[in-house]
Amino acid sequence: MLAVLIFVLVFARWNGSERMTLDLGFWTFYRVPMTWVVFASFLLGMLVMLFAGLQADLRVRRFLRERFSAGEEDLPPGREDRLQQDLFRLGPPEDDDPSIQPPA
Repeated sequence: MLAVLIFVLVFARWNGSERMTLDLGFWTFYRVPMTWVVFASFLLGMLVMLFAGLQADLRVRRFLRERFSAGEEDLPPGREDRLQQDLFRLGPPEDDDPSIQPPA
């Protein structure tokens, strides 16, 4: 974390006086500090990934809610899927295979 902070400070110091033209297609900004553009694009990328990850997280939560509302939470001891190995299993259940052991 300290290395990232030092890198950011050094980058801002070396490029603090650099100016650039930012053309967004419908607006053009002249003489924008390069550090602002870099940090703003970094934050925008973080927001995009947050919303993309949030969508995937909500999908998994919905799946789990549906799974547990179907009564699968009352599994016999030793049959719980604690490691979530069969959470998104595509094939048929392999309950009749004696080589499959429940997670310890």
